[in-house]
Amino acid sequence: MAQAGEAQKLESFVWLLGHQLVLFHYYFIARHCRKVAEPELEAGEKIEIAEVGFEEFIKKMSHNYWGGEFTADILRLRLEPKKLEEFKKKMFSK
Repeated sequence: MAQAGEAQKLESFVWLLGHQLVLFHYYFIARHCRKVAEPELEAGEKIEIAEVGFEEFIKKMSHNYWGGEFTADILRLRLEPKKLEEFKKKMFSK
């Protein structure tokens, strides 16, 4: 499982229709940050910045078809409320 407290990079890819087109999805999770500038995008790059609370974070990651192992970890945590609460304290404590 990804460690809390660090910016996490989660990567997954998918092959489309048997072609060799590979799509990459990256997720960066950061805490105690502030925005200082707009992202400088490269050609074809799309970045979405979203500030979310814990419940919204869990919901988004639970319905994330591209998240791979991290999404599986979140789904397992949802089955164990005590561990989910520990994760919340690590990720969302001030």
